[in-house]
Amino acid sequence: MKIFEYGNEQSDLVLIQMVDGHSMKTIDAELDLIRQLSGQDDFRLIACRVEDWNRDLSPREAPPVFGKEGFGGKAEDTLKELQENVLMPIMASDTRKKMILGGYSLAGLFALWAAYRMNCFNGVASASPSVWFPGFVEMAEKEEILTKKVYLSLGDKEEKTKNPVMATVGDSIRRIHQIYEETDGMETTLEWNEGNHFREPELRMAKGFAWVMKLLANYEDDKELEWEEIETEHIIRDEWIDFRKSSYRYPDGRVFSPFYTYSRRDYTVIVASDEEGDYICVRQFRQGIKEVTTEFPAGGIERTDGKEYGGRDAAEAALECAKRELLEETGYVSSDWKHLITIPANATIADNYAYIFMAGKCRKTGEQHLDETECLQVVKHTAEEIEDLIRHGKFQQSVHVLAWLMAKEQ
Repeated sequence: MKIFEYGNEQSDLVLIQMVDGHSMKTIDAELDLIRQLSGQDDFRLIACRVEDWNRDLSPREAPPVFGKEGFGGKAEDTLKELQENVLMPIMASDTRKKMILGGYSLAGLFALWAAYRMNCFNGVASASPSVWFPGFVEMAEKEEILTKKVYLSLGDKEEKTKNPVMATVGDSIRRIHQIYEETDGMETTLEWNEGNHFREPELRMAKGFAWVMKLLANYEDDKELEWEEIETEHIIRDEWIDFRKSSYRYPDGRVFSPFYTYSRRDYTVIVASDEEGDYICVRQFRQGIKEVTTEFPAGGIERTDGKEYGGRDAAEAALECAKRELLEETGYVSSDWKHLITIPANATIADNYAYIFMAGKCRKTGEQHLDETECLQVVKHTAEEIEDLIRHGKFQQSVHVLAWLMAKEQ
């Protein structure tokens, strides 16, 4: 591995890019584009040129997918060399430095894969990554990536290749993006560029770095607004809820107390439509406002530890919960699912999240199977009727209204 450095060597922001000889020819143009797109000039770019592209950047051995050259599966060795020669010296000099790992094509795959192996990266910029690589999607479905900021992109013609393996790249990157969208605390995007795999790689790479750089810049600004938790008392802490009274210190030093927060379990909301295009809704009594409301099917994500809140390692997958709740509350099933957004249910005082899905072409396969605490009716509405219910205050769950607005954009 040969290392080339650009920009401010003393900068707290370090971009690391795996490259080959062809990439080096456009590195100066890429630097200018990064400055232009990010609006930042104070950064350091370290370009790491590998000796053998297919051998050094592939996570495991694999047969050729084009030509006669296969994949050597030496990514572990490359990551170790990167750690010893680049990452460790950076972290030894200043632990506050932020590192973004990026790459194009197979190097984009390596950047993603490396973020499953090391937790030192503040973000990943993966442009037109080779996510068609055998076994990568399966790994992403089973393991959790160790960074919370991931940029993905692909050319809109890349999946239109005659190569049967590489033609899977579109579905693969959509699935990976869906996984990241459903990961708590993750900030991610999937940008579609014009053209095939070889069009404007320096621009695509610069877009990725700039996107992560802007997020990190916003994060630094956020620190000036954060409250410091001084003391917390658990008023109620049972299997249903963790209700807390806390004291906080403002950024200017003032202390605020008491401030009440709680933990409850995450839940899913399903914007479900049948084969005729009508929307499947439910009506039930809501104790908070003491009214019967119309809303979408929804329900809490079940846990294996018997609690209603806590770490998400003990919870079922959000999509499986959505499928189960749709069937239990309405008797309908769907094979056409799409994740829309994961969002805090009530960011002011609660730490649980709502996972919002669309389910299309639903068909009825059975009757309701309600929990003992549920009492609800299934109703169907057209899109116009839902709009009218919202306008007249009859569709009152705020997260469900958001779900509707998100679904309308699809």
